[in-house]
Amino acid sequence: MDYLPLFQSVLHNIKRAGSQGQYIALCPYHKDKNPSFSFNAIVGVWNCKSCGKKGNAYQIAKDFNMDNPTQYISDSNGTYIEATPKHTPPTYDIDFEKLYSQYIDNLKKQDTPLLNDFKKVMMDLGIGFDDTGNLVYSMWRDGKVYGFKYHKKGWKPTGLHNHWYPSHRISSYRHDKTLYICEGEKDIIPLRYVDLQAITNTGGALSIPKIIDENNEVTNQSDLGYFKDKEDIVLTYDNDDAGYGGAEKLGKEIRDTYPLHSIKIAQWDKNLPKGWDIYDSFEKDNAVSFYKAIANAKTIDKNRKIGGFEVFTEADFNAMEVVDMPMIVDNFLPSDSLVVLAGETGANKSFFAMQMAMAIANGDDSFLSFKINQKELKILYVDTELGSRKLHKRYKKIQEAFPKWNNNEKITWFSKKGVGEAPYEDIDKFLEGKEFDLVIIDCLYNTKNNADISKGHNVSKFTDKITILKDKHNLNSVLCVHHFNKGGKKEGLILDRMNGANNLGNWLEHSVLICKTNLLGKRLIKTDKMRDDGENNCHYLLNFNYPLLENEGIAEEWKHLVVEDSDMIKWSSLLGQLDNPFTTKDFYGVVDRYTKVEITDRSKRDWLKNMNNANVINHIKQGHWEKNLPILKKGE
Repeated sequence: MDYLPLFQSVLHNIKRAGSQGQYIALCPYHKDKNPSFSFNAIVGVWNCKSCGKKGNAYQIAKDFNMDNPTQYISDSNGTYIEATPKHTPPTYDIDFEKLYSQYIDNLKKQDTPLLNDFKKVMMDLGIGFDDTGNLVYSMWRDGKVYGFKYHKKGWKPTGLHNHWYPSHRISSYRHDKTLYICEGEKDIIPLRYVDLQAITNTGGALSIPKIIDENNEVTNQSDLGYFKDKEDIVLTYDNDDAGYGGAEKLGKEIRDTYPLHSIKIAQWDKNLPKGWDIYDSFEKDNAVSFYKAIANAKTIDKNRKIGGFEVFTEADFNAMEVVDMPMIVDNFLPSDSLVVLAGETGANKSFFAMQMAMAIANGDDSFLSFKINQKELKILYVDTELGSRKLHKRYKKIQEAFPKWNNNEKITWFSKKGVGEAPYEDIDKFLEGKEFDLVIIDCLYNTKNNADISKGHNVSKFTDKITILKDKHNLNSVLCVHHFNKGGKKEGLILDRMNGANNLGNWLEHSVLICKTNLLGKRLIKTDKMRDDGENNCHYLLNFNYPLLENEGIAEEWKHLVVEDSDMIKWSSLLGQLDNPFTTKDFYGVVDRYTKVEITDRSKRDWLKNMNNANVINHIKQGHWEKNLPILKKGE
C-alpha cells in the first residue's frame, strides 16, 4: 500500500531521503524549521528526530482528523487495507430525516444566552444536538441530508469524504464580500451570526478537500472551485501550529490557483491560549480578539508567476515605485536588458566588448567618450573563440594601454576555443550562489551547437537559456557578441545583416552594430534597436589603434565609407577622367573608352546611382552631376 498521498495531505516540504520509500518533511507536531520528520511511504511508520514524537499512518490520520483513519491500520499478516478513498452515495439503512428533526428539536430545547442568540443561524445551517448534548453538523446533497458529523466524535455513516461546509449555503455567498475560511464547523456559527461569509472543511486543519471524479472516486486535485469568484479571502484557523500550518498550506494553494486574489491569514494575539479559536473569541471576549486577529492579518505574498508570465493588477502597479535605472554605458549598454553586439568579421567586436568590460570594471568615467553610469560591476566574460592563451595576451595588451589600471579584480574570465557543446549549463553552475552583475558571451556562434539559426526553433534553444540565466541569477544585463552574414556591405549598419536577424531581432532588447570601412583601421558603429532608451541614429567613426578603439566623432557622411574596394577603385578611375561638373553623356563616354568589356546603359545608370547614394557625387539637375566627397585611398 502507498501511504504517500496520506502524508502529502498533512506535511510540508517533503523530500526523498534515500530509497525504499523513505522521506523527510517538516514536523507537523512542532514549529520545525529544518525537516526532522522522517517517514516511510511503504510501511506507513514515522518519527520526528527533533521532538521525539512517533507513530504509524493510522495515528497521524487520526491526529489530523482525516476521513476514516482506520483504513490505514495494518492486519496481522503485515498486509494493508486499501488506502484509496472512495466516494459512493450513501446506501445505509438510516432515517436521516428523522435524526435531523430530532437533533434540531434538541437544539430548540437549549436555553443559554449564547445559544439563544445563535439558534436561528444554527437551524439555517442544519446544526443541532444529539441526545448527549453533543453538537451535530448535518451534511446536505441535492436538498437532502445524507450524513452527520458529530463534534470531535466522528461520522454517521462512517467513511464520508472530506468536503467544504456548509455546502448547501455557499452558493448564496456574494463574490464582492470577504470570505472567511475557518478550521472547524463550530466556528461557522458565530461568523454567520454577524453576517460574515464563512466556510470550512470537514477534514481538519491540514487537510484540503479533493475533487470527486466521474467515477465517484477522490482525486489528488484540490477542490478549490468555490474560491474562483471570491477575490478577498481571510483564513482564520486556530491559534496553534497545526492551525497556522494549515492556513498557510491552503492559502498558498488558493493563491497559486487564483493569483489575483487577496489572501490573508489572521494573526491571533500571542498571549491567547494555545488552540484559541473563533468560537472561543465570541463566547469569552465578545469577539474582541477575533476582530483584532483580522486587523493584524498577514497577507500571503502573491505568486506573480504563471508559466513564463509575471502577473500584476492595476493596484499592484499603482503601489509600485518606478525604478528608473540609468544605462550601464550610455548608448551602448542599457540596464536590465538582453543586448547583442553584431558586426563583420575583423571589425574588432571582441576588442570592443573586452575594452568596454574592462573600463566598467576599472571604474572609468567613460568608454569611447560615452559616460559609464554604473562602475565597478562584477562581470563574467565568456570567451568561446580565442582560447586562454590569446585571451590572456589580449587582456594584458588592453590593460597596459589603459591610462590607469586599478586592479579591482571585478572580471572573471571563462575561455574555451572553438565550437563545442553550448556552455550555458557550465555558466549556470558557476553563477550559482554568486552575485554577478553582467555576463558577456563572446560569441553566440560558438554556443549554438551548429544549429541553423535562420530557423526560429533553433534560436529559441539558446536565447531561452540566456533569458533564464539572466532571470535566475538576477543579472543586470547580458551582452552577446554575434556575426553579420557575408556580403551586404553597401547596406551599411542595419540589423538585417545579422545572422538569424529575423528571430534574434524579436528577442534582443538593444543592439550595437559595427563594421569595417574602406579606410585602414577605421570602423563604423551605431546603435540600432533601443527599447525604452530613446533613439540614436548617429554613426560614429572609430579608429582601431591596437589594442584600443578610439572614437573620432560622428560620421555625418558615411555611405562612401562602406563602398566595396573594387567599386572604389572603379569610381576613382572613372571620375578622374571627368571634368567637374559633368553630364550623364560625359560619364557614358568615359565608361565606353576606359572599360575593356561592353557595359550596358542600365549598368552605367546603376553606377551613377550608387555613387550618388554614397555621396561621392551629387545630382544637380536632369542629366547633370558634380563631384562631392573625395575618394580616399587606404592609408590616407
